[in-house]
Amino acid sequence: MRCFGVDIATKGAYAVGLAVDGKPSRVAYQLPSDKKASHIENIEEFHDFVLNHLWLWKPEIIAVEQVAGLRNPLVVHQLSLFEGAAMLAAKKYIRRRYGGIVLNPMVKSSRAVVIPGKGSVSKEDFFELFKQKYPDFDLGRKNSGGLDKCDAVTHALAAPAILERRK
Repeated sequence: MRCFGVDIATKGAYAVGLAVDGKPSRVAYQLPSDKKASHIENIEEFHDFVLNHLWLWKPEIIAVEQVAGLRNPLVVHQLSLFEGAAMLAAKKYIRRRYGGIVLNPMVKSSRAVVIPGKGSVSKEDFFELFKQKYPDFDLGRKNSGGLDKCDAVTHALAAPAILERRK
């Protein structure tokens, strides 16, 4: 089974991950192409990035990170626009593919599935735990998108279990 995860990042970085048959397979990371672009242009670019990787990787389950409301309300609002763009891209892909499932898990839920009991650890600590569990999967460095790539592929890995809980 091919599962796709989307990380909604705070600094405008775009990260998606793919898990195949319960193993991390691929990640992609991109910064906005134009630092001076408007917010809506960045949202459009993110939407296209997600949709292009969906068509490239052809998943059956898509997990788009749910924005947590523990931050500044303006930041939550801005992140929710990116979340909505990713959900829209996922829905477009599913409709044109004639089937599939879109989930919207919180990052704590996905982390707790991938490494039981560790859903609430910091992003940095989870990154280290993930590298221990999957030593052959390259996420790159923490400060070069590794943290976001880790969360994206974590959503992909957790998607089947999260779907199972919904039934």
